[in-house]
Amino acid sequence: MKTASPDSATHSRLTQGVILMTVTMLTIPLVDGLAKHLSVSYSPLFLSWARYAVACLIVLPF
Repeated sequence: MKTASPDSATHSRLTQGVILMTVTMLTIPLVDGLAKHLSVSYSPLFLSWARYAVACLIVLPF
């Protein structure tokens, strides 16, 4: 049976962190741009509520 070395585990965690940070840095501007696009048709109060409701639904399972 082969065991993972500490360097391998550290490298894996580092890669996971870089991927999560990249996804986050792409998602934030995307959500902001979508909110600005929808602000023509919807009220700012509704957009704020919808933005945080969707974020809550995404984060809640974690």
